[in-house]
Amino acid sequence: MRGSVDGRAQSTSPQEKLELLDGIQRRVLWLAVSMIHHANKVRTARDDVKVGGHQASSASMVSIMTALYFEHLGAHDRVSVKPHASPVLHAINYLLGRLDEHYLTELRALRDRTRARWVSDHLCWTGVAGKNTHDLLPLPYTEENLRHVAARVRAVQDVLGAPLAVENPSSYVEHAGASMREWEFLARLAEEADCAILLDVNNVFVSAHNHGFAPATYLAAMPYDRVVQFHVAGHTDHGTHIIDSHIGPVPDAVWKLLGQAHAQSGGASVLMEWDAEIPDFETTHAEALRAKEYIRMPSPVPS
Repeated sequence: MRGSVDGRAQSTSPQEKLELLDGIQRRVLWLAVSMIHHANKVRTARDDVKVGGHQASSASMVSIMTALYFEHLGAHDRVSVKPHASPVLHAINYLLGRLDEHYLTELRALRDRTRARWVSDHLCWTGVAGKNTHDLLPLPYTEENLRHVAARVRAVQDVLGAPLAVENPSSYVEHAGASMREWEFLARLAEEADCAILLDVNNVFVSAHNHGFAPATYLAAMPYDRVVQFHVAGHTDHGTHIIDSHIGPVPDAVWKLLGQAHAQSGGASVLMEWDAEIPDFETTHAEALRAKEYIRMPSPVPS
């Protein structure tokens, strides 16, 4: 019901109610994104507290960055996720380092509390001698490291009681001692560790430019029956190299890669990442919805 100018109530149609609720949701979501951005990027850092939210989709999925939660959530704290937003957990730092049983147990508890569909992490290393670089560093892709990482993934999956989704990173250097390319390493890892893949097509594009290979070569090597999700994002092109900055709209070339890969996947979900210099909600939401233009395209991976 709503009021009229003469004080009498007027009925509101179901469609008008839906439009009103949709408008409220859009404003609340944008306010939440703005608050998270301000808390983490704008305010004077008087402490080490980070505000959660990293990646969010208003449509059907929310990705929770686990590193922002473990230090500040207790066992009895409440975690709230919209019922229609299928949560997934996105983590870093535990694939190659010392396997921390307590950390993994907490990760499983968070997964259970949020009813997350899966847990994902990056194919990378992040520190040495107890020091965290806070960056996703590329591995030497060798037979020895393949055995090492596969064992780590299997150990993590044993604790989680479910497959782990491993994401391909973006990279700016390669190891001279590598005996295989990244796409071969990732495909073999998925088979040997019996894990899933989170395929970031923007990272494929960035690394292809930086290392001089064809993105189609990478896509053609993927076992798409193991791909559970795709990531797309903006990047910063410096001419000689591209940085995976997650700034700006997704370039058309990345959207086209998504279309080519998604056609092979049987309908894996898509998440857009936009982490800095975030515009108004309408612009961000419209960019995310562009995925629908490409995942419907019958675009086979070129040979």
